[in-house]
Amino acid sequence: MNWMNVRRNFVIAFLLLLLFSCKRSSCTDETGIHVSELLLITAGKQSYEYCELLRKAVKNDKASIKTLSLLEFNDAAGYDHGSVIVDLILLIGEENYVDAVKEANSKEKSTIEAYIDVGLEYGNNPDFKSQSLNSAFPTLAKVLQSR
Repeated sequence: MNWMNVRRNFVIAFLLLLLFSCKRSSCTDETGIHVSELLLITAGKQSYEYCELLRKAVKNDKASIKTLSLLEFNDAAGYDHGSVIVDLILLIGEENYVDAVKEANSKEKSTIEAYIDVGLEYGNNPDFKSQSLNSAFPTLAKVLQSR
């Protein structure tokens, strides 16, 4: 047996395994919205059914949109969640999002506004990086700021 061939085959198999294990999350694949691994792990630790909520939210399920928007995350996961919320608004439309969250109380509106602010500033969409909530989503801004 040629040990060089065995070693080469092992390295190739390892690289292929590594390549195929780095695929996008099924949550991202199913919704078209990028969901970071950090966010999925953090959501799982908090027993949030994040992907299920997002799947329903992209189908314009109002209860899921509101529930998803009000999940609590800290640190980097909160920034990632804000990015998901901004992408969700862009996908379903500002009016549909407003319709789902317009009955939120003052504290909930404040939470949603904070997530959208960080999602706009640090999110995946370069067209929104320099925009404020008021310029990106003016109708939503009025609803969230009416407390």
